Amino acid sequence: MMRLLRIALAYVLASLASGFGLILLLWLGRDWLAAGQEGVMGALEVMAVAGLFASAAIGMVALLPAALFIVLAELTRLRSAAIYGAAGMLAAIVGERVLISDPYPSQLLLVSAAGLLAGLVYWWIAGRTAGARRHSLS
Repeated sequence: MMRLLRIALAYVLASLASGFGLILLLWLGRDWLAAGQEGVMGALEVMAVAGLFASAAIGMVALLPAALFIVLAELTRLRSAAIYGAAGMLAAIVGERVLISDPYPSQLLLVSAAGLLAGLVYWWIAGRTAGARRHSLS
């Protein structure tokens, strides 16, 4: 039971990290010095709301491919950070292709980075101990 709670918490936090990471990447190119203090504070409010919406959308779109990978990882005790990062990128790209049939290459790069972040956050919370509750039959 605790393992399932850890997996669910890891997925939620990975979705949040991915959503806020994506919004942060999109806003990095802005000229914040020209905006002044009020402009920056307003932008931070917009980023917080956009991050929550992006996190929810990412969590819904990536749920099926992520769930399939999580079950596979738990059954086979996959514990490599690189594999989780790659799986996050793949789930993000699949989700992007579902939502946008012909994305720009820069969109794929941003989405891949967000997926990588999600995969690594998931690994850090739950993936490092994948399959830990399974007992050997010997």
